[in-house]
Amino acid sequence: MRNGRRLGPVLLLLLSICAFSANLVHGAGSSASLSQLQTLKRSSHSQVLSLSIGEFEKYVERAPREYTLIVMFTADASMCKPCAPMLLAIEKIAKEYEELPDRKKSRMPVFFASLKVSPNDQAFLAKYSMQHVPILYAFRAGNTRNFPSPLNDNSPDNYQIQQFGILPNQMKNFVNARTSSSLSVVRSGQIPFVPYVRAVMPIILVFVGFAVFVGVASGAYKRPMVWFGLVMLVYIFSVGGGFFSWIHNQPLAVVDSNGITQYFAEGSRSQYVGEGFFVSVTCVSISVLVILIQELPWVLPYKSGQSAIGLSMIMMTFVAIVALLSLYQIKMPQYLRYSEM
Repeated sequence: MRNGRRLGPVLLLLLSICAFSANLVHGAGSSASLSQLQTLKRSSHSQVLSLSIGEFEKYVERAPREYTLIVMFTADASMCKPCAPMLLAIEKIAKEYEELPDRKKSRMPVFFASLKVSPNDQAFLAKYSMQHVPILYAFRAGNTRNFPSPLNDNSPDNYQIQQFGILPNQMKNFVNARTSSSLSVVRSGQIPFVPYVRAVMPIILVFVGFAVFVGVASGAYKRPMVWFGLVMLVYIFSVGGGFFSWIHNQPLAVVDSNGITQYFAEGSRSQYVGEGFFVSVTCVSISVLVILIQELPWVLPYKSGQSAIGLSMIMMTFVAIVALLSLYQIKMPQYLRYSEM
């Protein structure tokens, strides 16, 4: 009995040592694969690594993976016409990702690669159930060995080329969603507003500075109508931005028939959030202005003729807010609906 009691802790210690050793081996293997990919990337002339089947199996079937591997399966141009332009688009995206600042990149290393297959690779094609090319698949970092297994056509990790086509914006959205990165996405058909604003920024700053100087020197800043006009100006521009982004574009995300949230709107999420925040802040500013007009006599003294001005300002604010709410009430339900995709 005493020997049995002594053997228990010894066995637990041995099992712990074995488990720890196994983790070290797996961790060392994953680190070795990461180091090999980094070396291969440094020696490559392109940001898209050209992998053989053996290299693909080694890097993808490794568990745990401390990196994300975005692989495009391609073939000769004679058998796959869209493969060449799609590979060219992937190379541009990979180069753009490499030039991103660290704060906009994924926390895990990301590698872009291509793998050319042929009808002679029947065993490999059967193992991953590949029946067509091109395929763009994201093998994300993880601790489980979930490959080799058939590539799921309906998986979020599989770029839906039949639905989205070879469009840089859609492919960037796919990469951003799979890697939590922030590749810039430009809306199709949109005027590049930001570059124009940057180009005329000195003129805008001079104009704003001059307007502030005139407002202070003339004492116009003491008049409530001036502040009301400024707030209404911001309100008009913010409504215009909200109208453009929320009504004329597809929604940022919808829920498909399988209950999965799909992000496919052509636009960066930060831009959508910023425009929504702009509209909200403007509406709050107008509400605060109404309260000031009604409650603080030093803002709008109750003298002869001033009450009529105050009532007119309040009525204009009320009409503007009602118009905004009516617009969203009519238009938004048409776009925020379940998509059959």
